[in-house]
Amino acid sequence: MRANPGWWLLIMVACGTAQTVPWNPPEQESLDPAWTDCADGEACVVVQLGCCDHCNGGAAVSVRADAVGEVEAAMAEDCGGGEDCTLMGCGAVSAACDAGVCVLLQEQL
Repeated sequence: MRANPGWWLLIMVACGTAQTVPWNPPEQESLDPAWTDCADGEACVVVQLGCCDHCNGGAAVSVRADAVGEVEAAMAEDCGGGEDCTLMGCGAVSAACDAGVCVLLQEQL
């Protein structure tokens, strides 16, 4: 007796298949200007958006201090706990307002 391939498809759909959508960290340049436009001397801060820090698979961006909550709500990776982050080291990041835009500065090791 030959198996009907349609049954396998039906079984897979009925049981469901777990799919995870990869998180695509945002690039600093792609952020909304409402979050990154700044005046000289205005506070820009670093926001870590990934489950792991920027050295270990996550991402860091520089935004105005008053936009942190909005940026995290819109762009942070959904972490369910139990992430296995590497423990690689890299240069620290800092934020600054440069020519009216928050920029991310990476220390070189």
